[in-house]
Amino acid sequence: MGTLLSKDGCTNPCTAFSKKRPRFTRQSNTSERSCRSNQIRRETCLRKSYHLHKTSVRKIKMNTRTFCVYNQTRECFLSLSVTPADTTFSRLKGLIGRLKLRVDEGLWIVPSCGVHTLGVLFPLDLIYLNESHQVIHLIEHFPRFRIAPLRTQASSVLELPTHTIYSSQTQPGDQLLICAVEEIASRFNKGSVAPRKGPAAQSFGAHLDYRAPTHESDLYEANGLGKQ
Repeated sequence: MGTLLSKDGCTNPCTAFSKKRPRFTRQSNTSERSCRSNQIRRETCLRKSYHLHKTSVRKIKMNTRTFCVYNQTRECFLSLSVTPADTTFSRLKGLIGRLKLRVDEGLWIVPSCGVHTLGVLFPLDLIYLNESHQVIHLIEHFPRFRIAPLRTQASSVLELPTHTIYSSQTQPGDQLLICAVEEIASRFNKGSVAPRKGPAAQSFGAHLDYRAPTHESDLYEANGLGKQ
């Protein structure tokens, strides 16, 4: 009962019907090691690419330029921190993703003869400028998710917070000065620039009494920057 007959004689039924266990060969071990090494390489490449991406983002943030916008006709500031959008990607992105604009912030789209607010979450004041930075068209409180009219004479457009045009009393034909903080500081020292009104002038603080700073350090302090 406990054995079976075969050509070679009696065999055990348990061993006759049992499955053979697979044996690991050198080839299988080699394939496992190669898969593991490939996985390690992929993880290393991902870490390097992530590190390079973070480094590039830091460099972009460090190299971000800002400009001041001064109305020479009305003698007032429109903005103290306008970021230029002078690349294809920055012009397409615009203010998409921003929740709001501070009083002294803005975007200078150059070159441009018209903008849109598709994807922008807040209204804007738009100022169209020609090549000499002279105002040729104004739009106050332009609503979101709209396409602004085109002006063929315009070479750039300023996107500023609402009430900027009203507070500064900017009108078509006014001459604007758009330059870096250092140039404005030198003009302050010479006395050729004196902010009298406008929303950006309020950020200078009560200790300045809305007068022109007498030193370059006062301008850096008013703009939220530490002089180095």
